[in-house]
Formats: sequence, structure tokens, C-alpha cells
Amino acid sequence: MSVETMSQSLVWSPLTSTFKGSFQAKVLAADKQGYYVYQSSGRERTIDKFSYNNNLIYSHKLPLDDRSIDIEELVVEKNGVTAFFSIYSPSLKKHGLFYIYLPHQGEATTPATLYDQPLINSSARSRFKVVPRLDLSGYSLLHINENNAESLGLDVRFYDAALNAELRTNLFLPLEKTRYEVREVMHDPNHNLLLWLYVTDKDKRNSDPSKFYYKMVRVNRNTLELEEANLRDSVYFLNAVQPALDELNQKIKLVGFFSEKDRTTIAGSVIATVSLEPLQLDTIGLARFDMEFKTKLMGYKNANKNKELADYYIKDVVVRSDGGALLVAESNYQTTQTYVQYSQGFPIYREIIYYHYDEIVVVSVNSDGTVDWRQIIPKAQVSTQLSPYNSFISLATEKHLNLIFNEEGRSKNAVVMYRINTQGDVVPRIILSPETDDAAILQSDAAVVGPNAMLIPASKRKKKGLFRLTFETL
Repeated sequence: MSVETMSQSLVWSPLTSTFKGSFQAKVLAADKQGYYVYQSSGRERTIDKFSYNNNLIYSHKLPLDDRSIDIEELVVEKNGVTAFFSIYSPSLKKHGLFYIYLPHQGEATTPATLYDQPLINSSARSRFKVVPRLDLSGYSLLHINENNAESLGLDVRFYDAALNAELRTNLFLPLEKTRYEVREVMHDPNHNLLLWLYVTDKDKRNSDPSKFYYKMVRVNRNTLELEEANLRDSVYFLNAVQPALDELNQKIKLVGFFSEKDRTTIAGSVIATVSLEPLQLDTIGLARFDMEFKTKLMGYKNANKNKELADYYIKDVVVRSDGGALLVAESNYQTTQTYVQYSQGFPIYREIIYYHYDEIVVVSVNSDGTVDWRQIIPKAQVSTQLSPYNSFISLATEKHLNLIFNEEGRSKNAVVMYRINTQGDVVPRIILSPETDDAAILQSDAAVVGPNAMLIPASKRKKKGLFRLTFETL
């Protein structure tokens, strides 16, 4: 079935299970011929490729029989795909990362080890980040070891396209007076590794904005030379700042919120520019949200009391061609309600937690920090448990930002899309109606498969499947 609506096409494909009975499925990637799905049932696992007509192209059963194995990354290449898996098994005293090559034709290779730590001294699983180069000429691997109380261990390794080791280095960040959190891992245009760290200075008071700051570390893939650039302020708290590569201008944009009170509230937006040669902070600009905007979000009384916004979390950052950026955030918070029941005259109290996913805020910020425009997209989702059907999908095409989410009705669901153009004009649209479709999308598992297309796992009339959403170039 294909539905044409407002310069986009939407195609539904039922999801075929490789296994009988219960299973889990996750869309990993796609190419021009079809899409790749990771499916498992207990100890059995496959990576299947389906055409967009829902025909099975091939199915590779993976030689993995341990429940402690997780898939980390899948990279689509010209003649096949490379799948990266991690294992963490205290019972086997095994911790590592390995990969399997799955050709479009022929048999899969046997698992090959990239990282192996045979002895486990902690019950905490450390983390791996696999970062492929955009031109598929190689990979960067980061192993984050948080099991040592004295230092945060970062094992950095570089590989060529055939996954032959090139160079490696180990970084040890002391934790006696400082706490580090790896927030983002990415490449610069020359395929050097960029680490985005959130840093806490333990010696400073919580009321001191300079206690919390950000650090960008670049590891040169040819020389292993390290460079650093800090984003820190002594007057304002810098909150939820995220990096994004500005490919057109060969810069890194740092976009987030700032506060005059603490690290949990929001007074306005911040944007900073980091140059790459050398790595250094060039500019930073801040802008307070105006009274009209605050009043719409928090009401007249609270806005007039000079209160700051709270419970907004950045979900996406889109770099503009002129060096500015779009900041996309969502209102997330929890409420509780207590119910009382009586049994044989005695009260029994039951507390229920409600998870709220409310309005989306989009702020277009110029490169100097001034606000070009801002919009509020109405949304109200609530559930009594964490649900993949809540929140939203954000996809930037050439001239629009597209926001897609479920809208619950009394008995059936609709899926709506808000399109925002470069001037901030908003056009809402129902793309899946409750009368004809009764579908709900899983935002957390959606995968962008091209500059104007994405795959969205969904349920339609209680059947699992995928929507392929393609936007026409306007």
C-alpha cells in the first residue's frame, strides 16, 4: 500500500519473522536494494535483508550462542555488511568486541576479535564505540573502561577498511579531583577521532558555573597527537551542549542551553564555534528566551517571576548552511499519583508514576548566538511505563525539518507530521489516519536511510511492520 501526502510517499511492509514464536527485531541499516534487520529468539540470531517489496533477499544465521552478546554497529559496504558485536560474560570471564563480515552473496565469515579482555574484575559492563569513516576507508574504535576508581580508561584504536590495525593509544583521565563522562564520539573531516566529554570539577561548589564544563579531545589518526579545547564559563551554567559537524564551513558547532541559576534549568540558548586547524574555541554566543516565548511554555505568572524553564531535553541539532543551527528539544518529566484501596478496613497505598512527553521546542539560532525564530509544536503523550511509542522522530531534509510522532485518540491512533521550513513556518499534517490505518510508530527504532528517506518500525492494526517514508526534493 502506498499513500501520497504532501510531497512525501509512505509505503507499508509487514515484517517477516525468521523465528517462530516470540522474537525481537531491530532495523539496522538500508541501501538501495533493501533493508537489514537483526532478529533474535533466545540464543539464535540472524541478520536478514529484505527488499522494499518485503521479499527476503538473504538470511545469515550468526554463530553466536551467548545471551550476553549485543550488536554495536552495522556498516553497509558495496559487496556486503560488517556487523560489530560486544560480549560481556562474568561467568565466562569474557569481555570484548568482535566482527563478522556478511557478503551479499556467499557465506558469512567466522567471528574475528578486535578487542579481548579475558579477565573481568567488576560486574559493570564497559562500553564500546565503533565509528566508521564516511568514505568507508576505515574505522575508529573506542573502549571506555569505567571500572577503575582512580582513572577513566579510554583505549583508542584505528583500523583500515579491511579492519587491519593501524595505530592505537591509551588515555587515562584521573578521577581524584575530576569526573568525566563521554557524551559523543565522532570524526572530523580528516577522519581524526573527536571525543566530547562532560567534566565535573569536584573541588568547586555546585553553585559555581565553572564546576561543570565541556572538553573536546582530538586524537590524530596518523600521529596519535592529542589536542584539547574547553567550553567553560564562570557566569553561566552551560547545559546539555551537543557537538555537530559543520561540513560546509569545516567547523564544529556546539549547541545547547544556558542558565543563570543551576545546571537543570534553562534561561536561553547557546551556540559556540570550534575551528579545526588548530583545534580551538573561536566564538560563543548566548541569547535569553523572550517573555512571549517563556509565557507560552510556562504561563504568565511563572514567566513574570523570572523563573527559568525546566524539564526540556535536546533531542536533535541540525547545522544550517550559514553556520547557524536548529536546536530541537522536548518537554520530558514525571508525575506521581497515589491511590488508596481498603482491604478488611486497612488502607493499601499504591503509587503510579506517569511519564510525560509533551511539546517540542524548535529554536533557530544564528552563528552569533541571536535567535532567528522559534516554534512550539503541541504534543501531549503520557504512559505509566517507558514506551518506544512515545517521543518523536526528527529528520532534516534540504528545506524542511520534519517532526513525526504518534497522536493518541480515544480508541485509535494517528501519526502526525509537522514540517517547518527555513523561515520557521509550520504546516501540520496527518500522515496515518486512525480511520484507515490505526498505526503507531516506534520512534526509538527509526533509521535514516538516505538524505530524504527513513525506515520507521510500526504496528498497524496490531501487526508488526515498517513504514518507508520518502520526501520529494522541493
